[in-house]
Amino acid sequence: MKRPICTMLTLLSILGTVCAQHSVRATFGKPFGRSEERIERRFWIDLGKGNRLCLELEDARDLAKFTNIDSLLLVFIADMAPFNDSLTDPLSWHQIDYVTDAAGKKKVRLQTFHPTAASYLLDQAEPAALRLEQDTIQIVLEYPADEGRRHDGIRQDRLSLYLNDYHELPNYITGGLNGKIHWLQSNMKGYWVRDKNGYRAEKDPTISAPQPAGYVAMVNDYLGSVIQLNVGNYKNYFAPSFGLGIGLHFNGEYGSRSFTALWQPVFLFATNAQGHAQTYRNEFLTISISREWKDPMNKHIINLVPSLSIGRLIRRDGEFFEKNSYNLFIGHINLLRNNLVLTPGMYFHELFKEVTPAVNLKIDF
Repeated sequence: MKRPICTMLTLLSILGTVCAQHSVRATFGKPFGRSEERIERRFWIDLGKGNRLCLELEDARDLAKFTNIDSLLLVFIADMAPFNDSLTDPLSWHQIDYVTDAAGKKKVRLQTFHPTAASYLLDQAEPAALRLEQDTIQIVLEYPADEGRRHDGIRQDRLSLYLNDYHELPNYITGGLNGKIHWLQSNMKGYWVRDKNGYRAEKDPTISAPQPAGYVAMVNDYLGSVIQLNVGNYKNYFAPSFGLGIGLHFNGEYGSRSFTALWQPVFLFATNAQGHAQTYRNEFLTISISREWKDPMNKHIINLVPSLSIGRLIRRDGEFFEKNSYNLFIGHINLLRNNLVLTPGMYFHELFKEVTPAVNLKIDF
């Protein structure tokens, strides 16, 4: 028993070093000494005249926090009023970091950059000085989060504006930004058109993203290790098992396909001929395929996923299973946002002889 387990664990440890992450993310900067925060969604809105807005979210559901973006900008402008004198130099450009932390405290960092050389426009009677960089405004919102991938109980999203002049910002309040965010919230899963810089919303070309639905980057295809714990039944027996193997994952714009091969020992417990409790280990070689679709606004606790898994008995222990036995599981239900997987199926031998219904509750690692 030790030899196959050690062999599988060695293989999995090797594969673990080359397995890609399930999420490829960009990172925020580190204003005021905060550690790097990771984002999953990025949307750009073209404001015209070279001005742009960028919205970066840790979770697609956080888009709802920006549906009243006009009010957010009004509060920002009011808080920045004491610094207006520092923003009047027409040739300098500025970066403003504005953070509202999870406790509701606000912090501002203002950086001013001066040109190292003078630039001029010569199409007028007198040369006109040129400013070559835009002003950058980064508004970061932090708030407590009861769920998600963060371990510190906080999520962080960022609204960035790139403007030819900071003082143009009031022009965009009540200028339709609220409507843009509401439209994006309703149409995030709509059709996106590919262009040279990424994707644009088909029905509103002023909205763009690196990938459809705002994903920062699509996950590459990858080969990774698979570790499972299962609780199931066989006839009237409690039948726990575990699985060790490899999985090949193919990712597309709107979903993924997975092919896995597992060594899966199933443990049964009974009294032997001597009247002593004994554990019987029957081993299956299992092949499975599944298909999942990305849902940017997924709020469901229960999700149905098409899948097919078939296993063949390769080691028989005791008289529980007949020779040439198989298991077959079709479809599965993801519970608690994919943390648990419930799969119905059956055991049989030969060509569907003595079919026995079964159900597995699986935890993937």
